[in-house]
Amino acid sequence: MPDIEGLTEKENLVPEELDPIAEDGSEDKRLTYLRILGVFVDHALRWDAHIARVEAKARYKMKCLERINGSMWGLDLIEMRRLYLCNVRTVISYACAVWFVHFDGEGRQLQIRQELIQRLQVLQNSCLRQVAGAFYQTPSFVLHKELYVDPIAVHLQRIAMSHRVRTLGTPKGDRLLALLQRPSPGMRSSAVFHSHPYKKAYDLAKTIWEVMKSTGYRHINEWGRKSRNHIVNLYFKEQATVMSGVLWDDFQRQRNLEQRNDYNARPVAARGKWGDEHCKLHIGLIRAQSTMLIQCRANVIGLNSVLKKVKVSLAFVPLQTFHDSQVDSSSRKRFDTDMCPCGIGRHTVSHLFFRCPSLEKARAYLPLGSDINQPVTKDIRSTGRPIPRRPGSKHERSRMKKPEKPGSKRTVKRDLEWLLTERADEATAWAIRHFGIKQFQWTKQHMWFGPSKRDFPLEGT
Repeated sequence: MPDIEGLTEKENLVPEELDPIAEDGSEDKRLTYLRILGVFVDHALRWDAHIARVEAKARYKMKCLERINGSMWGLDLIEMRRLYLCNVRTVISYACAVWFVHFDGEGRQLQIRQELIQRLQVLQNSCLRQVAGAFYQTPSFVLHKELYVDPIAVHLQRIAMSHRVRTLGTPKGDRLLALLQRPSPGMRSSAVFHSHPYKKAYDLAKTIWEVMKSTGYRHINEWGRKSRNHIVNLYFKEQATVMSGVLWDDFQRQRNLEQRNDYNARPVAARGKWGDEHCKLHIGLIRAQSTMLIQCRANVIGLNSVLKKVKVSLAFVPLQTFHDSQVDSSSRKRFDTDMCPCGIGRHTVSHLFFRCPSLEKARAYLPLGSDINQPVTKDIRSTGRPIPRRPGSKHERSRMKKPEKPGSKRTVKRDLEWLLTERADEATAWAIRHFGIKQFQWTKQHMWFGPSKRDFPLEGT
């Protein structure tokens, strides 16, 4: 037996010690796992101990990030997303080529259980809510799409399979396959070897390698190790993006079939395709603006239409979440109405942006103009933003001679989706000032112009 720390001379090779996880030393729990290069391997290859350690370490790192960031202050969302991907998700995916073996067919009893994958997904959901500053009621898949983060199972499969493909034909990979073919005590036939999860995983890796060589990478064997590994990683990254897009389309289709609540029926964030363009909306926004944008696009925000549906009680929710005029600080009642304080419509994001009479004057500072919800012509040479139309200019004369038809490729509606996509910076700044949500009260007064209660920077001058 090799001289490895932690192994004993006993048959089970498991040290008999008190379990350090136990809160007190009263229970004599025996360790049923070993720590090998940071991976906790139990005698039944169930990976429960390893997943528990991963959860604890990831939550500790997210607690550390809370000290430098909040939903209203700290690093911007793009930087927080980068910290999560580099510092936290790498903890989850560490050595996943060893413990993440997941496929259909024979040998499934030796794979990681779906229950453990779900625990990791719940862990990532919690982390993304903290990164985005979103409420618990925000659909997790919507957050994945808005932040452009693959579901954890897709990411783990990508990392594990790229490692297996990279090690094909290398001394390391050959030694592993040779070790798998060695007969073990109690093996009655070679059928056990063929159904071994690692054997099936490497068979799949060989198939993918042949597909890569036949679809544009014919000379990949002639490349250097560094170039080949880069191409393999890029290939699996593209495949993970495609898989995430398929799962997102299924999520949208299933969501359309189900009966949804009014406040969360078809939010802006639940539309569109999978891609990084939604995450790029946060470039240049301060932290509070990104939080407001996520909440408005997901339609899960501290307004009456949402608070009534989720049956929020002031006895359990901080007062700074709510509208200035909704409650008194000493009140402890449940929200029984979804009406706006103006008394005309439901208290929703769309109502405040477009229809609330209390904000009619303030609405002049939004880039809406007089043609709300009407098509606006766009220059096909531009990247998506309307070009200015100066009276008498060449563009103006051309537009007057050949008006665009509504619904054509050159038109776009100035609706809520357009406002929260094309004018995200202006819309979120306006919402922070005029939605009256106390969560954003400090930011409203100190964000740009220092301590001031004036609605506009030039008011009173």
